Amino acid sequence: FEPALKLQGDKAKGRVLFEARCAMCHPLDANAISVGPNLAGMNTRPKEALLVDVVDPGSQVAPDFAAYTIILKDDEPLAGLIIAENESRVTLPRPNEPDAVVPRARIGEIRATGRSLMPDGLEEGMSLGDMADLLAFLAGGQF
Repeated sequence: FEPALKLQGDKAKGRVLFEARCAMCHPLDANAISVGPNLAGMNTRPKEALLVDVVDPGSQVAPDFAAYTIILKDDEPLAGLIIAENESRVTLPRPNEPDAVVPRARIGEIRATGRSLMPDGLEEGMSLGDMADLLAFLAGGQF
């Protein structure tokens, strides 16, 4: 996707792509619940860095946004960020779902993945023009 950096992107088309692929975790509505980091200030980052963020989300993961896998005692896995925990429960926000509040008595294991919740492959099916549009939107400071 490096050639997309040289293309003139369309911010409006980039917004549509963002809403389809990214807004479930990075909502544009400042009052919405966000699972991923707030993207305000993205326009200060060079487009090259934004491209890496999109195509290789695991290359830099802030500690507050490292994903965890919780294996329940019945072997059911849950994945998410731990936003709250105490001696009796752990809370994970999840995209498009209510927060998972898990009693510690049900937890068999908690594992830090060291990875971002942002899945690899979000760029699949995108053309160079699509990527240029998305980068134009991200660099445009629309947040």
